Amino acid sequence: MLLPLQSPDHVAHIHLSRTGFHAIVSSKLGHNFYIHLKSNTVHQLKKLRCQVTAVGWNPDYSKDTDATGPILLGTAQGSVIELNVGSTGMTTVLKELTPQVAQIERMTSAPSPAAAITDIQLFQLDDDPKNKKWMVIIAQMARLIVLVTENEPPPPPKLGGFTSSASLQAGLMNLGAEQAPVTTFHPFFSAPNTQPHTISSSKFSEKFKNHGFLTMHPMISEPKRYAWLSPDGISIGKVNIFAERIQDVLVEEFNIEHRLIEGRLEPPTGIALTDHHVLLAYSSRVLALSLLPPHSVAFEDPWAPELGAAVGFCSDLTTEFAWLYTPTVAMKYGTNDEARYVWKTYLDRGDYAKALQIARARKDIEPDALEMVLRKQADFYIQEKK
Repeated sequence: MLLPLQSPDHVAHIHLSRTGFHAIVSSKLGHNFYIHLKSNTVHQLKKLRCQVTAVGWNPDYSKDTDATGPILLGTAQGSVIELNVGSTGMTTVLKELTPQVAQIERMTSAPSPAAAITDIQLFQLDDDPKNKKWMVIIAQMARLIVLVTENEPPPPPKLGGFTSSASLQAGLMNLGAEQAPVTTFHPFFSAPNTQPHTISSSKFSEKFKNHGFLTMHPMISEPKRYAWLSPDGISIGKVNIFAERIQDVLVEEFNIEHRLIEGRLEPPTGIALTDHHVLLAYSSRVLALSLLPPHSVAFEDPWAPELGAAVGFCSDLTTEFAWLYTPTVAMKYGTNDEARYVWKTYLDRGDYAKALQIARARKDIEPDALEMVLRKQADFYIQEKK
């Protein structure tokens, strides 16, 4: 599949929908394309001239193969755009909702250039068709913004003030000026009842200006854990999208310090989460860090320089593979029985509940693990009673 890009322009971002039916591809110079993956057709979005750095896919349309439904686009300039495009490439909605989500402030309190929006997570919180409640989480370099709002009813159509009898007989009616397409998510940025909450990094770094990546796991179902890349490090925490307080939606559990790559600090170009590891894509390698202290490197995969530097990371949530892409190649990464050593780590630390949970899930694969955990747990309780 070739895109009509001319040098020096090249693909900068690939955004794949959760179920793999749709993709938005954005180039370095701001050319954008919608790809309908079921029919393998490419449609250029000529009216959209900006670098799209993030896409919030609509969960209402996760099984729809013909249209994206209303989705949110984040740009390199920090703006948010609503888009609705069909399988034929016809755009029914394309409107900027806010020119800039928020200004990043330096530690000196002096205003800094707007940071790119690096991720958008969109959630529907109820099933009321008339008044849906939505949550969006927007990531930037040093800021996570959580917004909760409800859909506003669409405005009534404006009818013309006069319709002649001749027009009525001909079946014509003057409806006045053509109405602009009604957006779905404008209440996030305009409704007075929108609930906002911001989580900020304590540091500012130009190196991380466009690298504030956010990922969640699992994404096919309700997410339980998040990983956020910021100048402070890699924040790992719990997710509860149905929390009563908006401040409890994202709760940090621990922070992993950035690692030096070949002796220097290099911001990752992408991030992904699995059950027990966080995957980090760097310009010349992929690292998998354990989520258990001391967060050691469980996997490292460097590649030859001729394959090019990593441009980004794209997760296929249906197959649970992560795709890393360079200007010339794409590489696929996936897990292979990643829990086979985790139960032993929990057991050695005396966390019998978690060790038992994993061992029970693996009893058909590794029956000795369950027996060992139960025996160690029994020995522990016997010693406690002495």
